[in-house]
Amino acid sequence: MTLLFEITIPFTNPVLIFTLVLLIILFAPILFRKIKIPGIIGLILAGVAVGPHGLKLLAENSSIDLLGPIGLLYLMFLTGLEIDIRDFSKNKNSSLLFGSLTFIIPIAFGLLISIFILQLDFIAALLLASMFSTNTLISYPIAGRLGIIKNRAVQNAIGGTIITDTAVLLLLAVILELNSGELNFEFWLKLLISLGIFVFAVTWVLPKLSRWFMKYLEGDSNSQYIYVLLVVFISALFSMAANVEPIIGAFLAGLALNKLIPHSSALMNRIIFIGNTLFIPFFLLSVGMLIDLSTFSSGKDIFITGTLVITAIITKFIPAYITQKLFKYSNEERNLLFGLSSSRAAATIAIILIGYKSGLLNDSILNGTIMVILITCLISSFFTEIAGRKVAIAETGKKDEQEKSAERILIPISNPANINKLAEFSVYIQNRNSTEQFYPLIVVPNENLLKEKITEYRQLLESSLKNSNCSYEKFMLASRVDINIADGISRAATEIMASFIVIGWNEKVTTTNYLFGSVLDNLISKTKQTIFVLYAPNPLFLIKNINVIVAPNAHLDIGFNNWIHSISNLAKQTTSELFFFSDTSTLEQIKFSLQKNKSIKANYKEFNNFRNLEFIIRNFKSSDFHFFVNGRPRTISYNKYLAVCPRQMNKQNPDFNFAFVLPEQKPLFENTSVKIDEISSDPIEENIERIHNVGKFVKKMVKRKK
Repeated sequence: MTLLFEITIPFTNPVLIFTLVLLIILFAPILFRKIKIPGIIGLILAGVAVGPHGLKLLAENSSIDLLGPIGLLYLMFLTGLEIDIRDFSKNKNSSLLFGSLTFIIPIAFGLLISIFILQLDFIAALLLASMFSTNTLISYPIAGRLGIIKNRAVQNAIGGTIITDTAVLLLLAVILELNSGELNFEFWLKLLISLGIFVFAVTWVLPKLSRWFMKYLEGDSNSQYIYVLLVVFISALFSMAANVEPIIGAFLAGLALNKLIPHSSALMNRIIFIGNTLFIPFFLLSVGMLIDLSTFSSGKDIFITGTLVITAIITKFIPAYITQKLFKYSNEERNLLFGLSSSRAAATIAIILIGYKSGLLNDSILNGTIMVILITCLISSFFTEIAGRKVAIAETGKKDEQEKSAERILIPISNPANINKLAEFSVYIQNRNSTEQFYPLIVVPNENLLKEKITEYRQLLESSLKNSNCSYEKFMLASRVDINIADGISRAATEIMASFIVIGWNEKVTTTNYLFGSVLDNLISKTKQTIFVLYAPNPLFLIKNINVIVAPNAHLDIGFNNWIHSISNLAKQTTSELFFFSDTSTLEQIKFSLQKNKSIKANYKEFNNFRNLEFIIRNFKSSDFHFFVNGRPRTISYNKYLAVCPRQMNKQNPDFNFAFVLPEQKPLFENTSVKIDEISSDPIEENIERIHNVGKFVKKMVKRKK
C-alpha cells in the first residue's frame, strides 16, 4: 500500500501542516492547564517544539507566514471591538498617563543600559531602547475569559498599548530616516499628511460607510462577517500606506465597528469564536517558532539576554506601580496591569528584525530579544491569570443587586415576520450577565393545531435567529391552548414567572378592537408584569440616541427601576446616549436610579406640557429609538396624552423605531376596584371605556361618509 503523499520533514503537505496545527491548538492548552500553566504559554512552547529550531516539523512557510500576522491583526481588532467606549473615556486620563509612562520609562532606562552596559552607538541604542517600550496584548484573551474586560486596569492596559506602540512605531520611522541621513522637512510633512488622511478615513468615513452597509446586510450574517474581515484588512492597508504598523489600523477598525456590533450579538460571538479558536492561536504558534534556544551557548549571549530580560520586566513594572499609587489601584489591579502590559511579541520582533537587517543590531541582540519575548509572555500570562482571577472574584462581590435578579422575558408571537426583531430587542434589554432564557410563546385556540404550529414556529425561530444577532440556544419555545389569546399569554407569564413581556405593535385598528378591545388592551388588564410593545422598522444596532418620554409619577410604580435598567442595558449594548423627558420629581428619581451606573451617559430634560408632546417629537430622528413610558389605565402614572402619542408619531414618521412601556403594577383590582361581596367595579369601568370607543368609532364613520 502506498500513501497518496510523501511525508517529509519539515512538513510540506498543506493537509498535514494544518492537521498538526489543529492538534496543537486543541491539545496544548488542555495539557498545560492541567499543570496550572495558562493555555497561551502552551501554544507558544508548542511553537518552539515543532518549529525550525526544535523538531523542525514546521518551517516558516507561506501558511504560517500568512495566518500568523492575520492572528495578530485579529487580536488587535478584537481589542478595539470589545472595549467599552464609555469606560475607556471614563479612564482616559489614567490611560494617557500610563501610556506615557510605559513609553518614556522603558525608553530612558533602555537607552542608558544600551549605551553604558551593552556598548551600542546612539542610533542602535535608541532602536533597542524603543523595543523595551513595546507590548502586545498576548494575555488579553485571559481577561476576556475571566469577564474583566471592563475593569479599569484592563482599560488602561489597552489604552497604554495603543499609545506606546503608536509612539514606538512612529519613532521607528524617525530612527530609520535618521540612520539613512534623510530626516528632513519633507519627511515630517509626508508623515503628518498621511497620518491625518488615515485617521480621518478610519474614524469618520469608515463608521458612516459601515452603518449604511450593515443596515442593508441585516439578517445576512455570513455577509456581515465577511464585511467585518474586509474592514480589518482595508484599515491595516491604510495604516501601512500612512507609514504606520497595520496593527494600529486593525485596532482603529475595531473602534469604528464597536458601536455597530452589540457585545451580546451572534455576530460578536462569531467574531470572538473564530478569532480565539483559529487566528489568534496561529499567531501564538508563530511567535514560538521564532525562538531558538540553541543560540545561548556563550557567556556573553547569556549576559546580554539576562540584561535585556531584566530591563524589559522592570521597565514595565515601574509604570504600573506609579499608576497604582496615583489612582489608588489595589495590588491585584496593579499586577493585572503589569501582566497585560509586560508581554512583547509582534512589534518587538518587527523592530529588532528591522535593526538586524539594517546592520544596527547583531545576532546576540536578536537572540536575546527572542528570549525576552518568551519570558515576558510567560510572566504576562501568569500575572494576568492569577491577578485576573482575584479581580474577577472581587468584582463579582460588588455586582449590583439588579444584575443578579431574574430577567425572564416572555415573547408572545402572532406574526412570524416579527420573531427576529422581538428576539433581538429582548436580548438587548436583558443584562449581559443574566443566565435566564427567553420564552417565545404561541397561543392556539385548540389542541389540534398545537403540534403543527409548534413545528412551524420552531423552524421559523431557528431560521430567523440563525441569520440575526441572537443565539438560538437561549430561546425556549413555549405554547398554550386558549380561545382568548390574552388569557393564554397571562397564564404563561404567571407559570414561567416572567419579569417582562415583549410584544409586537399592531398599527392597524379594526372594528373588533374598538368594540371589544385589542389583545394588548386585554393583556394590560390581566397582567402585572412590565410590558414592552415594540415597533422597529430599522435595525436596532444602528441606534444613535435613545429618547425616553416618561409620564409624571412613573417613579411611584413598582416596576420603575426594572424598566430603567432594561433601557440602560439597551443603551450599553448599542453604546447610545440616553435622553429622559419628564417632570422634575420623576427625573430626580431616574437620576437616583442610574447614579450607580457610571458607564451610562444620560441627559435629563424637564418637560411638563404633555398636551403638547409634538414639541418634543418634532426634534426626534429616524436614527434614534424612542420609548414612551406610561402607566396602565386608571393608575396614578397614566397619562392620556402620552397614551396616544406612539400612534400619532407612527402616522407622521412610519420609519421611526419606538416602544411604549407599561411598567409593572399590582393587579388592577388591588389598586383601583372597590369590592363589595365579590362585586367589582372593573366590569363597569371597562364597559364605559368600550362605549367611549364605540362613540369615537361612529364619529369617524360619520365623518368619512360626509
